[in-house]
Amino acid sequence: MKNEEYCAIIRSGLQRIISEVSMDAGANLHALNIHAESFFRDFLNLLFGWELRNANADDPNAAGIDLRYPGGNVVVQVSSTYTKEKIQHSLAESEAYKGSHFYFAAISNDRHSFTFTEAEKHGLIFNPAEDILTPKRLHSIIVTDCDLERQRELAALTARYLDGLEKRKRLKPLGSRSTRTGFEYNFEVAGRPVVPFVGRGAEMKALLNFARGEDDVFRWWAVTAPGGAGKSRLAYELQRELLRLGGWDVRAVPGSVIRSESELLGLADAFPGRTLFIVDYVQQYTKELCKWFLNLADPDSERTAPLRVLLLERDVRDAEGSYPWLDRLFGVDTRVEAAFFAEDGRPMELNPLAPEAEGAEDPLLRVIRSFADSVCAQGIAKGDDSLTRLPEGKEAELRAKLDQLDPQLVRPLFAMILADAWVRDPEALRWTQDKLLKETVLREQNFLTKRLEPYGGGQNPRLPRAALQVLAVATVVGAGDGTLQISELSELNCGKVLAAFAELNRKTLIGKGKDLTEALLAEAGLWAEGELIPLRPDLLGEFYVLEHMKKLRPQEAADFFSAILSEHNAALTFFLRVLRDYPASVELRDDAGEALGYRDWFLPAGLELEAERAEWLVWLLRKLFEGAPLEPGPGADRGGHYGAKTHSARAWLADRIAGYAAAMPENSVEAAHIYHNLASVYDDVSRYPKALEFYQKALAIYEKLLGPEHPDTATTCNNLAGVYRAMGDYPKALEFYQKA
Repeated sequence: MKNEEYCAIIRSGLQRIISEVSMDAGANLHALNIHAESFFRDFLNLLFGWELRNANADDPNAAGIDLRYPGGNVVVQVSSTYTKEKIQHSLAESEAYKGSHFYFAAISNDRHSFTFTEAEKHGLIFNPAEDILTPKRLHSIIVTDCDLERQRELAALTARYLDGLEKRKRLKPLGSRSTRTGFEYNFEVAGRPVVPFVGRGAEMKALLNFARGEDDVFRWWAVTAPGGAGKSRLAYELQRELLRLGGWDVRAVPGSVIRSESELLGLADAFPGRTLFIVDYVQQYTKELCKWFLNLADPDSERTAPLRVLLLERDVRDAEGSYPWLDRLFGVDTRVEAAFFAEDGRPMELNPLAPEAEGAEDPLLRVIRSFADSVCAQGIAKGDDSLTRLPEGKEAELRAKLDQLDPQLVRPLFAMILADAWVRDPEALRWTQDKLLKETVLREQNFLTKRLEPYGGGQNPRLPRAALQVLAVATVVGAGDGTLQISELSELNCGKVLAAFAELNRKTLIGKGKDLTEALLAEAGLWAEGELIPLRPDLLGEFYVLEHMKKLRPQEAADFFSAILSEHNAALTFFLRVLRDYPASVELRDDAGEALGYRDWFLPAGLELEAERAEWLVWLLRKLFEGAPLEPGPGADRGGHYGAKTHSARAWLADRIAGYAAAMPENSVEAAHIYHNLASVYDDVSRYPKALEFYQKALAIYEKLLGPEHPDTATTCNNLAGVYRAMGDYPKALEFYQKA
């Protein structure tokens, strides 16, 4: 007796696995085969009550047979090639298991039957009519031999593996996104990186030891460095090396997957073979990563193939030189800390590029020479005769200039930017870092504008302005691996401008994309593979956004903030990096302690936002002041964590937001959230009467609109109690603690 629903799930699942393997190609074909082999392992174990093990998942160099059940004298070969020659070859490889029962599981469509002589069976028990497990043969066994409960279990198993296939599609190898500039770590010409991978031999050796070590199934580590030091390039080269060695699946985990608990916790099942996951911008995801690592470190896990997670993050340390985000991960459970690769409990900290051997050439000289030569070669190929070839030995002069531009850490990105600038204008040796970055960003803007000239951008400046706005938004949102959809873009003024010009150019753009706006963005170099392309690397993108924000008109400012605040976590990540990379460009205070920078950047005159966006803007400002890289000192706040200048800056922030909050509609949840954030800022700077005022205003709204038992109501009561306690009013503190 069969259940049609269960059997349909199983039948379609088998066909899906067949089609996925047959369509896949390239470096990850082995990894997808591992996924198929693991499916057949679990499927056959459940179907026949076996205890098969996947040899390839445990050891990519394992010779011969794929699935083995020594206790039951069963061996199974899983193959996407279904021919008599393939079966004969598999039988020959299985000679070491003479006397065992041999099965051939075909990840392939059904073909004709085969006959074999006893000599061709190599001493194995093998009946081709019954032991070639095609989808058709398996379906027949399920229908005739399985009860409904077993069919249900097999259907559930198949559905789980199908879900794994979908998860695999969400994760791409590092560097698979399209490049926009030649400065990006994955930029290649004719399939080869334009800048050689030099100066990181010791780091690469350590990362390979981390990935290939056999001591534990799950291990994790981290690489940290300032922006532009080469974290992503190092991880990219690690990926290339593991794929070259074979047997590895390497994937970057995007923020959208990390934020989905069900997807994140199910990743290990979707990648059953030897796997390296790479996670960037981890500081914003510590809560999610804690749960994931605890799940991966479960001692009862049935996984046997090594799984590694490599984290990438900026050099974000506290006053004691430790990494708060790393401490948060360690603090979740001792098993998570025990799975950390380095015994000293520290991440890999990237230092300046080092010569491979004593007396060897400075790696940065090779970076400068290689990049300058590449820029010239590409220019010549395009007919550009304005570029100047770098004379022999000139790279030493540029190398000396780098010490002035980047005194703390000579970073390869600045070496590339300087080399690029010099071949375009030898006067670049006289430029400051600010001038160098401005000229580089200006070229990117001119490049975009020029590409839009055929579509009306040459006659009407509205088109390039709208495109530059989209580039700025994509760069901010992309900091958290977020993407802005065309539907969201169409709600913004810049999106409407682009749509209007796309319609004007319908005849030219039709057929170049499924949507006219997408096609126009693609022509501008802003759209590829279904998403907007941000300006990278980070240092360049951050500087571009700062320059862009200086020129925003009131309506454009509202447009910009509405867009980036829809991805507020990404915006926070982006601007925290900006504060660390360009503190002089976004000063938090003047000589008198007055914080001027944030007024100019985040509270421009006439900025009007809808209530929800205004709420997130206040949250963003508060979080930025909490995370700003300011010098610690004796603080006046309760925690004692902030110096006097920070104290002044926070007071300024509170005053400005108080004025902004006054324009909010009363008795709305958004207003209550703003009042709560304001109160928190006043609390931090020990202005307790003001903190009480705004906590009480927030509490009144929460109790009215959300009720007395809502978490926001309880949190506000708890915070009120803290303020009363700081003021020495213990009866009031006790009252609100009890209420909370």
